[in-house]
Parts: sequence; structure tokens; C-alpha cells
Amino acid sequence: MASASDVSSSNYEYDFYITSCKDNTEWIETTCNYLEDNNLKGCFEERDKIGGVSKAELAQDFIKNSHKIIIGFDKPDLRENFKSLDTLEDIFGKNDTSDSYRLIPVKMHQDSLVPEIHRQSHVLEAWKENFLKQLLKSVKFKGTLGSYNSRSGSGHNSGGRRRGAVQNNGTMTEKQVGLLRKYMDNFARDLPYQKILDHMSKVFSLEDESEIKKESLTDFQKRRKLIDILLTKDTHAYDKFVNILEKISLHLAKPLKEGISSRKDITSAMKNMKLQ
Repeated sequence: MASASDVSSSNYEYDFYITSCKDNTEWIETTCNYLEDNNLKGCFEERDKIGGVSKAELAQDFIKNSHKIIIGFDKPDLRENFKSLDTLEDIFGKNDTSDSYRLIPVKMHQDSLVPEIHRQSHVLEAWKENFLKQLLKSVKFKGTLGSYNSRSGSGHNSGGRRRGAVQNNGTMTEKQVGLLRKYMDNFARDLPYQKILDHMSKVFSLEDESEIKKESLTDFQKRRKLIDILLTKDTHAYDKFVNILEKISLHLAKPLKEGISSRKDITSAMKNMKLQ
């Protein structure tokens, strides 16, 4: 196995688990070697198998303990496309992969068929010249982009907090970050930022509010600044933001609410994907 990674979350043993929907051992090995040569720690069944453990059990264990799951899709016929990955349905249902940002779908060929459930994310194309570099970036991506990480050591939440304000206990998921960034233009045009600040006094500190309401900023810039600061908060802050938007600006809340699929929805989609 690879040496310890410099990017692994403390919650996971591996940076990535790689598999494919047919027997593509050569592609898996080549791809895995490239990623591990770039200081990532990966796993796949053929190399890291354990005697006496079934393929399904091993796959479940790897997925549970890997930050990202790379799935290569080969033939356009779904009946051929899942190997023993009939277990996908069980795996996704049992191991909290409803946070589908962890899945990295890869088309092996131009006519490969990627199930609908994976099309909400960008699909990488294995035949492209820059595929391996794109994959490396995707595996390393954690959802806290540089401009947002830069705040973490600035003491931004340490002083000047409102009385009773909730301490930031982590970061948002990549999915939540992606949705906020995706709809940034909508927020910059329409977000009622003062109402948000009034309702989220336990999330935004006085320092946050002062930065958002700088006299030198236009209203457009103030709205963007609020989202920039929100992106440094945790999942609780995201949920609070969406709940408040539902009450005061439903058209802004709707895409954020719909963008986060529940585990039930994903498991259901997996069932519908299987062909009889």
C-alpha cells in the first residue's frame, strides 16, 4: 500500500478507493500508481484484498474508509456495467455516501454510459490528455477553497463575537460549498443581507457584520461578502442560512434545498438504475 498521505482527512484511512464497472485492472493500477506517486494513499480490491473476506464486504470497507470514490464506467450496457457492483446499492445506503461529492465518476470511453445519479457532478473523461491531472485535483479537493481557508488562521471567529454566538466546529461539505458558489450571482443581486444578519446573530460575529457592511462596499459587494464569510462557517451555518431564506426569500432557498440529495433519494435512484 501507499505511504501516508499529506491530504487525508483524519476521518478516513485512504484518500481514494478506485474501482470500475468491469474488470479493468490495468487501468485501475495505472491510475492508482499515478495518484500514489503524488503522495495520495489509495486502495483497490485486486491489490489490497484480504483472504476470507468477500469482494462485497471489502468494497464496503474501502468506501467507508476512503475520502473519495473513483468509479470507472465502461460499456454502455448497464447490465454489464456493474460487475459485482450490484453491491453499490447496499454500499451507498450503508456508508453515508449520500454526500455524493465523494464520488468521482469517470467515463472510460466516449460511448460509456454514466448512470443519472452521478451526472449531478462533473464526469471526468479517461481518454483526455489532462485526465490524470484533473483526477489528482479532484481527489485532493476538500471543499474549502484557498480563499476561504485563508481565514481559518486569522482569528476571524475568535474575538469580537456576539454574546451567545455558536463556535464554528468545522467546515461545510464540498456539496454545500459548491452550491453557494454556483448561485453566488443570484445572491449578489437579490440577497436581503441585513435580514440575514438580523436572523443569524449567533453565526455572524460583530466583526463579520462590520466587514460585510463596510461603507466602501456597494450593496452588490456586501451581499457577496456575506456569502464569502458564510463559506468559512460550518454545516450548521449552512442549514440555518437555508432555513431563513425559506422564510424571507424562497426563490433563493429553493436551489440550495434541492441541491442536497438525501440518502433516501440516492438509494432510491440506485434501485431504479438497476435493469431487470
